[in-house]
Amino acid sequence: MNARHVLLVDDHEIVRRGLATLLRAELPGVMLSEASTVAEALELVAKETYDLVVLDLNLPGRSGFELLEQVASTLPVLVLSGYPESGFAARALKQGARGYVTKATAATELVRAVQHVLAGRRYVSRALAEAL
Repeated sequence: MNARHVLLVDDHEIVRRGLATLLRAELPGVMLSEASTVAEALELVAKETYDLVVLDLNLPGRSGFELLEQVASTLPVLVLSGYPESGFAARALKQGARGYVTKATAATELVRAVQHVLAGRRYVSRALAEAL
């Protein structure tokens, strides 16, 4: 996989650091940027080109759904949320997310989801696919 630029948007630094460590280990050459709020993410998106946004929905101030609505038409977004798939995944996918993964997902499955979305495909878990 060619070097890709991924924006990690989560209000918890420890989560962003963990994601960064995981993605750097599994996707050699990946470039990462981080934001903790919708405003920070929008500033970065205005300045840089990204291949993927990994987005938490629960952000301070403005909801991750607002960021999703603003960028999903131009950038692939993979939602990584503490919210359960039931009730939230369908809404995120309808708003343009390319995939939905919960924070309870195994690291290998998260990497698989990132790879799917970077390859231009959609990603949903087997359970979500059956529910949809």
